[in-house]
Amino acid sequence: MPRLAWCGPGAGAGGGVALAMAPATLSLGAVVRRFEAGQALVGCFRPDGGACCLSPDCRLKGMLWQAREAFLARLDATTLADCRPPPAASARRVVSRRQTQEERMAGTLAGKVALVTGAGKNIGRAIALTLARDGATVVVNGRADAAAIEAVADEIRAAGGQASALLADVSQEDAVVAMAAEIVRRHSGIDILVCNAGLRRQTSFLDMSLAEWREILSVALDGAFILARAFAPQMIARGGGSIVALSGISTHVGTPNRAHVSASKSGLEGLMRALAVELGPQGIRANCVAPGAVDTTRGASAGAMPQTLGRDQGIPQRRKASVQEIADVVRLLAGPEGGYVTGQTIHVNGGAFLT
Repeated sequence: MPRLAWCGPGAGAGGGVALAMAPATLSLGAVVRRFEAGQALVGCFRPDGGACCLSPDCRLKGMLWQAREAFLARLDATTLADCRPPPAASARRVVSRRQTQEERMAGTLAGKVALVTGAGKNIGRAIALTLARDGATVVVNGRADAAAIEAVADEIRAAGGQASALLADVSQEDAVVAMAAEIVRRHSGIDILVCNAGLRRQTSFLDMSLAEWREILSVALDGAFILARAFAPQMIARGGGSIVALSGISTHVGTPNRAHVSASKSGLEGLMRALAVELGPQGIRANCVAPGAVDTTRGASAGAMPQTLGRDQGIPQRRKASVQEIADVVRLLAGPEGGYVTGQTIHVNGGAFLT
């Protein structure tokens, strides 16, 4: 390794004419600082004492001059005004912590395709918008309300994202198979499956018919089975993926008049655990998100929120969740940050149910 010889101020006790050998461990930063302090670089010397080059044609000296001149040229091209923040930045409003995080995360799902069922309103709509905002192409699914899912897809596209809307009853295998084929035609398959579709009914157990029982389970539980079976091959072909199903607090705390809903959500959690184990070697993760009380628009058939879930005073945080708070957890499980999370039920309930 060459060493450097210097002359000039500080080079030796005699002042400017004395030579000093710099240690081989001297950093280039230190070389520059000595150079700028007025010490002249005489030459580079090999450890055996032979000269590699001599001043004024020292190669290292030339390199240092070039770097210095390039740096000064950049400074000469920059004025003090260039260092001031633009007016728009200084006048920018203060954004919330969540908005800042979303901006920082933007694009982590770029190149991914997500299917969100039951995405025409409430939690499903929030999930679709959140995944799209993060860069995913989103297929917005609903059972019958074409206008609702088209509106969500339009909202995504208006914000610069990519989306399409497909009607399909997830409880019907033929409809799901047809939707899977159409998604392959449009997007080559999916990487993220969000099983959000479900029906909410409130009927006392003694008044509950078998038909109503089967109707509830056919969407939430049968639907998730049909969807996973149709789309898992696509995920495997694309190198893996993530399945996220929406469960609920009622299956854990017990809620009157919702035996069918609780049973369907319990089955859904068991299905996700089974898929996590069986499809894990193929790169597919499967998880549940179990919301507590959420501030949503409830359809007429859902009835009023059960008293055991709807009282804010029963929630340690004294409020209901927003749909965005649920969507954020789904996004975490769908994205790379949740890459080692599978077979889990993630509770989002403000402390109303503790595990």
